[in-house]
Amino acid sequence: MDAKLNQAKQLIQQGKFKKALQILAKLNRGNTSLLQPIEAEAYCLFKLKQHKRSAIRWQQALNLSPNSKHILDNLVSCHAKEGNIKAAILAAEQSIKIDPTLNNASTYFQLTDLYNKQENFEKVMEMASKLKGVSKYAYEAKLAIIDALIKLEREVDAKQNLVQALLDLEHYSKQQIGFILGSLHHLGLQKELNETLTKLEALYIGDTWFSELIDNYLKAPIQKAQNEDSNVEKSILPCEVQITGENQAVVAIIKRLFNYTQKNGGFFHPCLNIIEQDGNLSIQATADSAQKLLSIPLTLMPLLTDYNLSLTGNKLLCRDKKNQMNPSAAPVMKMMVEIYNLTNKFETWAQSFPITRLQQHKELLELIFMPYSLNPKIHHYVTLLRSGAQEQLILESFWGSRAFNFNNEGLRSAGIKTKEKNVDGILGIIDFLNHHSNKNGFLTSSSTNDISIETLPDKKTNEVFVKYNLEDPLKTLLIYGFVDLSSPWLFSVPVAIKLDTGREVAIYYNHSPASAGSLPEKIRHLSKYLPDTIERKQNKVTLNMLTLPEKGKQKALKVMLSYCLFGKSDLEISDNQLKEVLQLQDVLIQANMDFWRKLKALILQAKEQDEKPNDYIFTELNKLAEFGIEHIKSYLPYTSQFL
Repeated sequence: MDAKLNQAKQLIQQGKFKKALQILAKLNRGNTSLLQPIEAEAYCLFKLKQHKRSAIRWQQALNLSPNSKHILDNLVSCHAKEGNIKAAILAAEQSIKIDPTLNNASTYFQLTDLYNKQENFEKVMEMASKLKGVSKYAYEAKLAIIDALIKLEREVDAKQNLVQALLDLEHYSKQQIGFILGSLHHLGLQKELNETLTKLEALYIGDTWFSELIDNYLKAPIQKAQNEDSNVEKSILPCEVQITGENQAVVAIIKRLFNYTQKNGGFFHPCLNIIEQDGNLSIQATADSAQKLLSIPLTLMPLLTDYNLSLTGNKLLCRDKKNQMNPSAAPVMKMMVEIYNLTNKFETWAQSFPITRLQQHKELLELIFMPYSLNPKIHHYVTLLRSGAQEQLILESFWGSRAFNFNNEGLRSAGIKTKEKNVDGILGIIDFLNHHSNKNGFLTSSSTNDISIETLPDKKTNEVFVKYNLEDPLKTLLIYGFVDLSSPWLFSVPVAIKLDTGREVAIYYNHSPASAGSLPEKIRHLSKYLPDTIERKQNKVTLNMLTLPEKGKQKALKVMLSYCLFGKSDLEISDNQLKEVLQLQDVLIQANMDFWRKLKALILQAKEQDEKPNDYIFTELNKLAEFGIEHIKSYLPYTSQFL
């Protein structure tokens, strides 16, 4: 035993934690009474970032030595790393009970941070106040108190504490100075702000980091900020990211969400501007090249299955379930619910989502639903509508428009255990990004366990967009509640035809594009338009979908149909086979034109009958119908006759 333990310790000293763990796991297997090997195994697991397993071992060690402050401190660190804030606080409080003196200042400091993550700002001040006389933590403690007072909206006390903190300006780090500048701006202390900038210039004008700070925090030169008549609102940013809006209550919550996210591992590029306007949320950026703009850890993304969600009127009620899979995201969920309610998201959704808004126009809805008989999500919405489950329809369609589908593997790599193969959740601040089909999608990383956005903002508006999915305008209307004209293609409506040769062809509307690797090299560039399922049985061909490419690529349809029917390009098939392809193309274009013309007519009819004919939904429907008709018209020169 001793020889094996010593061997493991030597490996630990060499940084060979995996090899040490193999030895220690064998020593501890079936034996939980030996403290040293359990501690050593816990340490190795922590170093290998297996924080949950490490916490279990440290707890076993604590059971053997209940008054060990060393073990408790390690247990605090483990729980904090795995995002179990409640457990970390309990362990830290136990440590304080064992040693309540300032010899245990490091634990008081940990508790300050943990209570902040829990948004228990009264406790933050209590812990931080004990540290003001401890030189190692004094300055950080002063700022923690100021931050807590601001969040508690105790502005008078915050101002007094902030003015006192300015006396020690030379002792603060550049990050802390950034916080001080932001707090001065937030609290409207313009005189003190100008004086502080002057002092900072005298202290750090030759330092590179100070120049970068000024570039990040100032829109204008320092001299302008020192001018009493200058526009401080425009020249000083409260933090690296601007958060602005008309509804100050919403802005306040977004700031809390931003701060919580940043403190718990989120990244935000300093060029970002988070905007609330008329209840709409968006993000802008001033970047002139594609780059990483933000990233959010998976541990900060609420999983919907962790909450009981319901509506009272148009207000969302959210209650935490016991034994949550991702409890560290609970504060994020709370703030997102507040934002949704203050911006009237559910009321707006019920009025703009076509399935709920157009209930009285049954013929129009039935036509829109027709292509989606095989789509599980939309079929489910239709079922809810027909059964009268209005509240459930609004709730489920709302989450369906913004929920992200997390896979089991990704969640587990972040320390989030789930038995389900896939789990829906929301993305925190990423939820504020709007969709654009020509922008980059979400980037997931198994190494960093986060979701990030790396893109170039829109050149005209500076808005940051993200691609939700590769859908066409009709489907985006039924899933997301808007017509996406940045999607330049259309999915074909379902078609069933028996060609003159006797060959039967069935095309459905169940979008799942082909993988480029599964296609012949000659047509791999068409993979996003082709179906992933093509069944050729005797004299029958079945496709699970087909996309009609954008204008300028109409000729590609003949190539696609040749491949779907015969597994070859249009240049490789016989003349008789080409006749089949052209006949199918004619029928396909005719069927799609019939659909869009009928949709246009039913929209006009519904608009005439509706109490609110100028409502948002009719604007979107008209855009959709006009796009559909014009798109199909572009294919007419490639058919045997004009339609």
